[in-house]
Amino acid sequence: MVAALIKAGAAVDRARFGGETPLYAAAKQNHEAVVAVLLEAGANVDMATEDLGYSARFWIKVNKLEVNLDPRCADRAQANVHGAA
Repeated sequence: MVAALIKAGAAVDRARFGGETPLYAAAKQNHEAVVAVLLEAGANVDMATEDLGYSARFWIKVNKLEVNLDPRCADRAQANVHGAA
């Protein structure tokens, strides 16, 4: 569903009130597959919310999501996994 929305032109970094992006919400709610799709589509992992200043990177790290933070890197061992910078 997310991939179809992106293909139809949905903006992956469009923030809701408070600054929550789709990536932020997916990471906070522990939706690893959705996070992976959004990252592959180029979503900004470091956009911070307006209220608390947290980013999707924070929730990826807290929830220990195993996602490739650099979609250009096909080798997951070479990519930033678990939110490590």
